[in-house]
Amino acid sequence: MPLKVMIVGVSTLSEWKGGEPDVVRALIKGLENNGIRYKTAGYRLSTNKLSILSKTFNGYFAYDFYLKKLKEERPDIVVGFTDYDFSYIEAAKDLGMPVILVSQIYWLICPKWDLFKWDRLSCEGPVWPECFLCSLKSRNILGLLNVLRTNPTLSKLDFVDRVIAPSKFVADTLSRWIPRSKIQVIYNGVDINFWAKRELPKGVPKVILYYSSPIRSKGFHHFLELARYFKDKHQVEFWSTSPAFRPLFSPKNVKFLGWMPKKELRERLWRSYAVVVPSLWSEPFGLVVAQSMAVGRPVVAYGAGGIKEQIDNMKTGFLVPVGDIHSLKEKLDILLSDRSLAEEMGNNGRRTVEKNFDERDMVKKYVNVITDVVKR
Repeated sequence: MPLKVMIVGVSTLSEWKGGEPDVVRALIKGLENNGIRYKTAGYRLSTNKLSILSKTFNGYFAYDFYLKKLKEERPDIVVGFTDYDFSYIEAAKDLGMPVILVSQIYWLICPKWDLFKWDRLSCEGPVWPECFLCSLKSRNILGLLNVLRTNPTLSKLDFVDRVIAPSKFVADTLSRWIPRSKIQVIYNGVDINFWAKRELPKGVPKVILYYSSPIRSKGFHHFLELARYFKDKHQVEFWSTSPAFRPLFSPKNVKFLGWMPKKELRERLWRSYAVVVPSLWSEPFGLVVAQSMAVGRPVVAYGAGGIKEQIDNMKTGFLVPVGDIHSLKEKLDILLSDRSLAEEMGNNGRRTVEKNFDERDMVKKYVNVITDVVKR
């Protein structure tokens, strides 16, 4: 009987946005190509904003949900993409099933179900009493109620057979709670055929692309500051994939394109000259960076988190200290003034993606980990 894998977590749900679903879809395609059977299941968090108690006890509801699904499907192994809780771990272990935890993040569990501290900067994970103080400062009643569940939830990690992290940065951070020997780094990959390389567009204006959320932690305000700075300095235009409307007092040389499907996003990347990633929080892994380098675009970014492992500074793009907007302007100015350098960095970036961030290599490594854990 062929191996049967159960992939669980909110990243399996069709409505879930972000880079994680791309990794799930690639894994599913790889399992199919290897003749491995699979099923998916994701627990939908309660959307009733008035029911705080309902949200607080979602972990218990999720446990029943996953227990039922696992009993129905009887998989050989459970592969969970970390989300609101670790209920699937408890359910799998109660049924004697091995578990692989895929952690595309490094905070693991947050009482507020949020990525950030009260000041909207990065959180490195649950530590008492910081979680309590953060929830208090955020005026987050839900977080205060959930603080008591944090340590019992983390204890479920003892039952995990293997952990997959998308970067060494994430692996090192997770080692605060999980033995490093259990953690394996598998870089996220992109479809290098879909994200095909194209030559830099000729003529003006040169386009600088930002495609991420329009929030402070992603450095959206620094992107707008770049647009203001270069307004009269170069024949340049700035594009943002979010939001779909023009914010008040935003620079006139910025186009707000809104969310778009991947094919249209690829077209926008092909028409761009360079990509900026001014994230102020420590990105676990920048899928934006990998996609941009794959199509041959130099990337200028803050050197935070896993991004430092993707960009070879001064070879495939520029890394500058986090929050140093002046250095960000300086490096982007260098690129805009030197087309040959931008082309060289783009070519180097494509080769880096082919070597380190090919989706096919990622899937092979996932399949090897799955079969290895099952054999044990």
